[in-house]
Amino acid sequence: MNRSTCISVLAALVVAPALLAQSITVSPKNDSVVAGQAKQYAATVTGLSNTSVNWYAGGVKGGNSTVGTISSAGLYTAPLNLPAQNPVQIMARSQQSTNVAGATYINILAKGPTISSVSPNPIPTGNLVVTITGTGFLAGAQVIETYAPYGSIALTTTSVTPTSVTASGWQGTGTTAAFMVKNPGSGWSNTIYVPIATSGYYNLSVVGGTGTGTYTKGTVVPIKATPASGQTFQYWSGPNVTDPYSAATTVTMSDQSITVTANYTTGPTYSLSVVNGSGSGNYAQGTVISIKAGAPPAGQMFQSWTGATVASATSPNTTIAMPAAATMVTANFVSIPVPTMSTVSPAIIPTGIYTLTINGTNFQTGTVATLGGTPLSTVVVSASQLRATGLNSAAGTANLFVTNSGVNSNAISMQLGPLNPQVSYNAARHFLQQAAFGPSAGDTTNVQQLGIQGWLTQQFNAPKVSSYAGIANQNSFTPQFLTNAVTNPDQLRQRVAFALSQILVTSITKNIWTTTTAPFEEMLMADAFQNYRQILSDVTLAPAMGQFLDMANNAKANANGTILPNENYAREVMQLFTIGTAMLNIDGTRKLDANNAAIPTYDQNTIANFAKVFTGWTYTPPSGGAVVWGSYINPNAPMVPYPAMHDTTQKTLLQYATPPGVLTVLPAGQSPQADLDQAIDNIFYHPNVAPFVSRQLIQHLVKSNPTPAYVQRVAQVFNNNGSGVRGDMQAVITAILLDPEARQNDQPGMTQTKDGHLQEPALFVAGVLRALGAYIDNTNYFAYELSNMSQDVYNAPSVFNYFSPGYQIPGAGIGGPEFQIYTPYSAIYRDNLISNLFGAWNNNIATYGPGTSIDLTPFVALAGTPQTLVDALDLTFTGGTARSGLKTILLNAVTAESGGNLRRAQTGLYLLLSSSYYNVWN
Repeated sequence: MNRSTCISVLAALVVAPALLAQSITVSPKNDSVVAGQAKQYAATVTGLSNTSVNWYAGGVKGGNSTVGTISSAGLYTAPLNLPAQNPVQIMARSQQSTNVAGATYINILAKGPTISSVSPNPIPTGNLVVTITGTGFLAGAQVIETYAPYGSIALTTTSVTPTSVTASGWQGTGTTAAFMVKNPGSGWSNTIYVPIATSGYYNLSVVGGTGTGTYTKGTVVPIKATPASGQTFQYWSGPNVTDPYSAATTVTMSDQSITVTANYTTGPTYSLSVVNGSGSGNYAQGTVISIKAGAPPAGQMFQSWTGATVASATSPNTTIAMPAAATMVTANFVSIPVPTMSTVSPAIIPTGIYTLTINGTNFQTGTVATLGGTPLSTVVVSASQLRATGLNSAAGTANLFVTNSGVNSNAISMQLGPLNPQVSYNAARHFLQQAAFGPSAGDTTNVQQLGIQGWLTQQFNAPKVSSYAGIANQNSFTPQFLTNAVTNPDQLRQRVAFALSQILVTSITKNIWTTTTAPFEEMLMADAFQNYRQILSDVTLAPAMGQFLDMANNAKANANGTILPNENYAREVMQLFTIGTAMLNIDGTRKLDANNAAIPTYDQNTIANFAKVFTGWTYTPPSGGAVVWGSYINPNAPMVPYPAMHDTTQKTLLQYATPPGVLTVLPAGQSPQADLDQAIDNIFYHPNVAPFVSRQLIQHLVKSNPTPAYVQRVAQVFNNNGSGVRGDMQAVITAILLDPEARQNDQPGMTQTKDGHLQEPALFVAGVLRALGAYIDNTNYFAYELSNMSQDVYNAPSVFNYFSPGYQIPGAGIGGPEFQIYTPYSAIYRDNLISNLFGAWNNNIATYGPGTSIDLTPFVALAGTPQTLVDALDLTFTGGTARSGLKTILLNAVTAESGGNLRRAQTGLYLLLSSSYYNVWN
């Protein structure tokens, strides 16, 4: 459905009666604690008269030494050693109603290292290399420096030994810096504070006879007198003054503070000499004159004035009132290094917000990068590297150069957007909403360069990269799923496999061991581009399906009828995996009998006969072992036949006009394998399979409400890929994604009422992270969030998935499967997730557990101009298609934000990502 339709739908849901009548909220959410340390938790009980709760750690009331203990008051103490299942669940369960509970997770961190010293001490400004000594440092150790007004800054670690860490960065001015170190997955070390050195020249202005200043020992400081009206300088007095008879003198500080006194006598006139400039003469005291530096030598720039009469003059031309009879004013110049650029990445500047990494030489404080005549927001990382951020909405080429105070570097011609793009930026983004887990900057450029068909060919030929190897526990599936979805290049394979996992459903609700579920999901990824007949066969013999729907160790009936074949798989393979319950036309609409009633596809007798087909299968034995009936699950190999338990009677299957060689009645006496192969053929060639499967794949990839014509076009390809092959998944996927209904919104303004679909939670989280170029690994904290939004990955509540493909939005008259789990609770929870993700941080790096890092610097860099920030948000998340009304709301909100550019960026992100316009992908 389109976004305007969904605005009213979402609004109706949000104002519906809240589903929080009885609930418990545990806080803080998804926190971390160092091993052996404590964390206080609180439980907020709603809707119950008794607010007392019992506390659980790791599923154990009160916890234990393995997972940590938790007191009756909610004080959790982490175990001394890291637990095998980490993070640990913290749960509060009502004492009044034990079915009401709330939970969160806490990640147990290893103890951090111990630091003892920091060198150099004090810390100089400019390029910084710091060595921290101590104990317990591990490979990958991270150094954080904190100093006002810049906050916390991560330095780049260059070397690590067990007793020292060396890191580099850029040191700005300040008073005191604090240093901490942590190892991967550990807590922070203790903190060491180090003073920041003051470098360069500072003026000490002595007014009315006395003045003070505080400087780092050893700093060379020019000091000058400012006499009272009608006076002239006589001499200095005070420590460290080596020329007490000059009105301007230079001293080297021997301590951190100095007090000097200037003595004066009355004098009417004086002479003025300007060095490196012009002008001299006798002037009455108090005469206002202008002094100037003159033209600096080639390759130099004006730095500052020094002299007895100039107070903090940093302009090459200044006007002063002469206070003394004799004075000397000097114009200081510094050499300007000529910057050079060697490499720039990325080589192609994408449409939308971008950050360039510029490598070269002679970069310094104040260096600015300019692209196409527009200065970019530039951060000097070091003397050899810059980061420059901008917003691009153009195509073509533009020159990039950097400038040091008016001295330009060489120029590099940059490509704006892909060269000779095959499709538009918006078309590429729209396509990736359907064929991937949302668009990223790199994938968008790739689609523009290759074209949609070229990208599909690339994906079909790419190897399977994503995997679930080494999954530790049930809570690990979602973090690994999101890591794969956000970062891995096999995007189409993953997206199709995720759709198949919601059609051919197994669930952790019954398959409680990760070693059972992981191979099944691996198999769907491996089969995603194969034939649906192959998928159906592999699913039927998969140990996970054998356990979930009871086909494994399914025995034939015994003589007295106390044992009957299990019918679970026989029913669901037809009802949910292939043909549905009613006969369909090729376009997916129902066939009707003479009384306008639906025509059933099968009856109970059909189910009973298929149940006989699926008897006599058990798990593969350990290597070299004999097949044993009733053996324990072996999830790593397909099930194997056990003929003695197979029903060998005649079996009547689905009755329809079959192709040659496809049987509707299986003869008696056949082997388990023969019966299975022929029965799967009987199902696979049923005329319902093409429209039934095609429609669900369209719903998961493209839109909730495909027209019958769209379903028919895809179903026809399912029946025949053009070479007489039925069930070719590559052909079906291509037909779905290239269909005119899928591509009609590639250009803005073409949206129809029933286009698109609400992003299910897994797509929503992955899409946001991909659009932002986030770093994510499998220690992220999103498992709890997706579970609270009713999509715990691979843990659907039943074989019917998280939501039904036939779900209709109440009162809207259109289908919206994902809306079945979009309750008022989950809608608000989704908005709160975005608020927690982007609203809880006071620096540019947002995190969500140790495995998520999102750098908001590109948006913060543009936030000084609210309209530019809004345009960047629009291009990044909605392809530049956001309605003018929505952009006005965003513009007004970020303009009114007075908390600084970071808060502006966070405000814009929250409003756009929680809007109906973003939550519905068209």
